[in-house]
Amino acid sequence: MKPIKIILPILLLASFSMKSQQNTADVEQKNHIMLNPFALAFGTIQVQYERALNEDMSLGLSVGAKISSGIFETPGFNTLTVVTNDITFSGVQISPEFRWYLQETQRSHTGFFVGAYYRYQNYKDDLLGTYTSSITLEDTPLDIRTSVITNSIGLEVGYKLPIKKHFYIDFLIAGPGIGFNKVKIEERQALPIEFFAVDAALAIIEEYRVLDALGTDIEFNDKGEATFTTPAFHYGIRIGYSF
Repeated sequence: MKPIKIILPILLLASFSMKSQQNTADVEQKNHIMLNPFALAFGTIQVQYERALNEDMSLGLSVGAKISSGIFETPGFNTLTVVTNDITFSGVQISPEFRWYLQETQRSHTGFFVGAYYRYQNYKDDLLGTYTSSITLEDTPLDIRTSVITNSIGLEVGYKLPIKKHFYIDFLIAGPGIGFNKVKIEERQALPIEFFAVDAALAIIEEYRVLDALGTDIEFNDKGEATFTTPAFHYGIRIGYSF
């Protein structure tokens, strides 16, 4: 009986110690890697890394590559002055973010969170078509490289749901912000001056009427560049692994 009396407390203590170490390991999962499978529908491959700063705060970095329009085709311009092929932007996006987790959960850095983000996007596409001058009514072949560079800042709120020891689903519920956009047009074939002075801006506003509704003014300078601000949105669902 004496060996049992000695061994039993040792086994209980060892079991308690192993359980405590397991819980500690859960809390100390400081590295989080996320994939956004839904971004593939928009032709974008996106990966995010998140690193814990302390028990309830973290820094993250999301990197994405847009390779196509995905299942959602973006029609080209079809206005009185500009007619082009469909738009298929490609490029990169980078987005660092800060998160503050508001809940005390069994696994650190899960539950409800609020935060802030910055997002950089640089997309390009080649537009081919026909330009009809609003002044001379003459047609000119259209062959231009269009780039759109956006710098956005905003706030975010979401919920990270643990589903297994290391796996979780990250719901980015809302991320309102403001985007500072720069559109640049590079001519591959010379275009009349009125294209930059009048018609290009009117075609963009006519095709994307939401810009006109937001009161966004677009004016191209002599370098073929235009800048304007728009609302920004940050949301999504990601699947992640922590360690």
